[in-house]
Amino acid sequence: MIQVPDMNRAHSLLARPVLGALVLTLSFETLPANGRSQATLGSAAKTTQEDASLGRRALININNISMWFARDGFSAHNPLTDNPGTTFPRSTSQIVFQDGLIWGGRVFDGNPQQVRVGGQTHRIGTVPGRILSRGLAQDRDDPLNRIYRIRHDYRRADLRLDAAELLGQDEVSEADIERVRDQYERDWLEWPWEWGAPYYDRDGDGVYDPQIDEPSFRAADCLLTPQLCASRADQVAFFAINDLDEGATTSLYGSRPIGMEVQVTLWAYARTGPLGYALFKKFTVLYKGTSDTPDDARIEDLYFAQWADTDIGSFSNDFAGVDTSLSLAYGYNAEEEDSRYQAFDLPPPAVGYDFLQGPIVPDPAGEALFGFRRRPGYRNLPMSSFVYFASGSAIDDPQVGAYVGTEEWYNLLRGFQPQPDVDNPVPYTNPLTGEDTAFTLDGDPLLDSGWTDGIPLPPGDRRIVLSAGPVAMALGDTQEVVIALLGALGDDRLRSL
Repeated sequence: MIQVPDMNRAHSLLARPVLGALVLTLSFETLPANGRSQATLGSAAKTTQEDASLGRRALININNISMWFARDGFSAHNPLTDNPGTTFPRSTSQIVFQDGLIWGGRVFDGNPQQVRVGGQTHRIGTVPGRILSRGLAQDRDDPLNRIYRIRHDYRRADLRLDAAELLGQDEVSEADIERVRDQYERDWLEWPWEWGAPYYDRDGDGVYDPQIDEPSFRAADCLLTPQLCASRADQVAFFAINDLDEGATTSLYGSRPIGMEVQVTLWAYARTGPLGYALFKKFTVLYKGTSDTPDDARIEDLYFAQWADTDIGSFSNDFAGVDTSLSLAYGYNAEEEDSRYQAFDLPPPAVGYDFLQGPIVPDPAGEALFGFRRRPGYRNLPMSSFVYFASGSAIDDPQVGAYVGTEEWYNLLRGFQPQPDVDNPVPYTNPLTGEDTAFTLDGDPLLDSGWTDGIPLPPGDRRIVLSAGPVAMALGDTQEVVIALLGALGDDRLRSL
């Protein structure tokens, strides 16, 4: 039986074509090296020794995708090299520069700043740790406040490539390999099940026993598809973050803290089929409040979004799109060849983000997936909008470090252009039909029909935003979303889709 706090998940991955990758988290400043926002370790003032700690940064790298993340929410960016951090196929080039979870809503807690946005983009608005009580965060220096990462075969597996990727070294010694193996064992023994980390409770006693139980997913996989019922996640990571640090939240987009704790679970399967090209992430969001939050506080018109700066090899020749029937957004190469993949004698791959499970809303006749269980009386919301924009174009990244960025992001979350007026948002307009839309680029590039990328913008550096909402949260409520990051490689750029 799977033991987790009261939460859940959603629809079948194997029922449709698959792509392959995943997502996570750290801290940074903007340093344009080539006209792009790039991450540094500035905001957390990390030391070299801390950066080397396996509990502060890690990889999901059990199958054909390798993705970096860190314990403060930094995701899909390489903290060692400041380069794109999601590699597909593994050991070749990159498909994602950086990504993150964004949330935004109207907060009624007595503070005059009502519309607030938090999360992670090119700058990180979260910090490591749980919220222990209203306004009180876990000590960042607590040795238990770290990434927990396990793989089931760690005792016997050849960890040479794993260690080389994790330590950022071309060659590793036996001591390096044993260091990584020892960390896997420590995380297995200290798996934070009491904080919400899921595990397979073999003896059904409700308590995690590392000698009997597994930090994994098994029976819950039946909620996805019967083919997974006999499977277990081969690599799992868990950590918790929060938005109580006002310096971090205002540095992001000028918003005050809300008091959100986010429990992040990442997992992947060591498979040769479609699951070998997919990584999964579950964000469990708990509204715990700041020190000033009253008992009757609430958030209305709240949206959750997956943001990504997709880079298929070179960042300068990319396109984006969406399949609304699958809640799937994707990035692909605009040209038949990409210089970075040519170096490996490969055509350009494609990358996709699938909203497998949206937040829940009450529905007397419905049944939602939540906490790896079915929950009657609710339903999961589908993707409510997909928008894109291009770096350096007339529609560019929202402004960091200022409240105008919050207003721009709140419009993006609702399917509008990133303009600062939340009461009079500017819609996206389909250039072929002249109609306003919350789903941009919903045409079919394989059939060359409908609104596809390249109209009106030329190929370039794309950002994509998949949103789901609106929902409401009262103080003490929990929501969650489950997202798959997928990769695919065909004979050419379009067959990769």
